[in-house]
Amino acid sequence: MRYLATMPMLLMQIQNPVWTAERGTNMLDGGAPYYDTYKTKDGLYMAVYSTLERFHLMYRGPIEPQFYAELLRGLGLRGNDIPSRDDREKWSELREIFTRKFMQRTQHEWETVFDGTDSCVTPVVPLTSDDNRPIAHLSASPSLAVENPKFEMLEAGTGMEEVLLEWIGWHSGKDYQIDGNGSVTTPDFAKL
Repeated sequence: MRYLATMPMLLMQIQNPVWTAERGTNMLDGGAPYYDTYKTKDGLYMAVYSTLERFHLMYRGPIEPQFYAELLRGLGLRGNDIPSRDDREKWSELREIFTRKFMQRTQHEWETVFDGTDSCVTPVVPLTSDDNRPIAHLSASPSLAVENPKFEMLEAGTGMEEVLLEWIGWHSGKDYQIDGNGSVTTPDFAKL
């Protein structure tokens, strides 16, 4: 059985070449220049980030070549003119290039450049800002609509099977099991 959300992704990645024990040198902890924040001309910041797709440990963001190409295009860079992102020894040089580029425009100007692209670059908006736009725009969601007025509070330890069935269509015994600790587990799938 595979336990969902009981083993942090970090621990699974330590054995992977993507992650080393040294802080700030890894792809997902700010070590990679294509996964970091950069100061803009007006003293604000832009985030270059990635996301983890559900439990499949597939990274989305400038880590994937097509999204990295969009990042470079937005920055006005060509892959042949800069160090390879796959060469960790050149990350500091690549970071300097990105830093200089982001300092050439204001946050609003960069937002205009990257808006509507698959570059995974977004403005960093302080919580104290009057900027009220939604954090994310979803085109589809596997969950119930947030506007659903029929939400009821559940007592601890009750309603799990009904919620899993109603929200994501999982059936007890088929799609998941509940172990002795009350954790939801899913069967291991064949690795072909």
